[in-house]
Amino acid sequence: MKISEVVLQVSENGDLHIASELLQEMGLSPADPVYLAYLTRGGAKNDYQEFLLSPECIEAGEDAEKLLIPSPLLEQANLSPGEDIQILCLDRAIVLCETSTLDRNDLEAILQQLRAAQELAFSLPEEAGSLIHQLEQIIQEGAIGHEAAE
Repeated sequence: MKISEVVLQVSENGDLHIASELLQEMGLSPADPVYLAYLTRGGAKNDYQEFLLSPECIEAGEDAEKLLIPSPLLEQANLSPGEDIQILCLDRAIVLCETSTLDRNDLEAILQQLRAAQELAFSLPEEAGSLIHQLEQIIQEGAIGHEAAE
């Protein structure tokens, strides 16, 4: 799957014209219904100034198109099941985030974490899985002991 994009300009009258040739390239024919979908923060305003044209209603296909992420994976990412998330697809990596829009600082922090994880993975011996599991247990026991002390 690839996302293609074109640059169009809103006219002085506030109209957006999409050439018929471009619509045909998108698989749309004359008299086809077209749905315009965009993201909001609970209102009608297009806060992100992005939209999607589709020949099908987005809401109608929502259940069939759901991506199910196992609860343990969400828990590792400190996300709650049922919570809206943002998914970043990178080369050989998928990053799950809260739905808040990520700014440059957020992306740089994720990049630093990925680099640190990569360096650690290369420096660990083949028994890394066992070592990581042991470290997780130590951290859990320390967190539980710390909570009990408070």
